[in-house]
Amino acid sequence: VRNETAENTLHLMDISKRVERFASTAVRYGTIVGLTCSMQHILAITSSGYVVAVLWRNPTAILQAITSESIVERLKFPTPLDGGVHPAASHKTSHVVDMCYDCRLNLYGVVFAGGSAAVLHNSQGKHEFLDLAGFGTHPIGGTRIKLNAKHSMMAVAQGSEVEVFKMIPEPPFYKPYARLSLKTWGIPPSDLGSVAALEWTQDEEMLCMGYT
Repeated sequence: VRNETAENTLHLMDISKRVERFASTAVRYGTIVGLTCSMQHILAITSSGYVVAVLWRNPTAILQAITSESIVERLKFPTPLDGGVHPAASHKTSHVVDMCYDCRLNLYGVVFAGGSAAVLHNSQGKHEFLDLAGFGTHPIGGTRIKLNAKHSMMAVAQGSEVEVFKMIPEPPFYKPYARLSLKTWGIPPSDLGSVAALEWTQDEEMLCMGYT
């Protein structure tokens, strides 16, 4: 991904035989700040709050530009705690800052600028166009998210720590499972910075955390 004449361009590379560029498409909805891919789609998260969808089979054209607000409208949020503001009421909540996809669950994980996390499915099924719906959390200070199919979990980075939630079939659709922090080993948050990247191991038994 790079800037070309003030436009962000998504470049796709073919590495089946040798590395070569085989397609490009301009993304005119702000700076590309993140990418995730499903079997059908490439999804680019932009600085203006759009999720831009491109099809693998037609990577030279934008299929959809989905606003973060439209995603929030399709989410079920739990009742606000202690009479607080409903997560969907904040415009900051509706700005996507991180997104992931799990092919075994066929679910997307999303974190919003207001700190809420969400798990989404495509209500259109195998249709090319995306209509993302699902459930969201209270604002939990989230910045990064990764899903775990083996144990039906979502890991959400929160500052220098990571909270892991179990996904459950009834409201509120998630419950706290574990909080991971290097403070356990005597390393203070001031020595770490914030969690900038998350990745489950291939067997989904361990979680790798990268810090700023």
